[in-house]
Amino acid sequence: MRINPKNLLKAGIFFIFLLIIIIIFHVVVGFLGINYLLKNIGFQDFSILISVLLSLLCVYFKIFLPLSIGTFFGIVYVLEWHWIFAILITLPGLFFLFPKKINSTFNFKTFNNYYKSNSNYDNFSNDKESVKTNVKNSDIIDGEYKVINDENEKK
Repeated sequence: MRINPKNLLKAGIFFIFLLIIIIIFHVVVGFLGINYLLKNIGFQDFSILISVLLSLLCVYFKIFLPLSIGTFFGIVYVLEWHWIFAILITLPGLFFLFPKKINSTFNFKTFNNYYKSNSNYDNFSNDKESVKTNVKNSDIIDGEYKVINDENEKK
């Protein structure tokens, strides 16, 4: 079976176009859902302005959780679809959103390296090894000093 590269390219372009349409759908319906929620809370006068600003901030700072919540409520209350369809449409975005956020919030590589360095430190302190340095006395003591031999002068 041989795959024609032109068909593969067409399929790739189709899926990219489909992904762009889905992203635009999520942003628009998320805006509608945020607007609906703000109107019901009591921001009737400024609901459109606040929802536009919140949608733009979510896209600009790549924080899509408020937009996903707005998408769910926009599908259920504004478009009046069944809540199962809203979950099916919103859930893939959350699946792709949360692993990235969890990895960036809880950096497991740094956590493991920190744990390994602390365990090395514990092994070092348990072994009672001495620390070797290249520090000379002349580097530490600068300036004038006198040696005190008498016990009375030490106090």
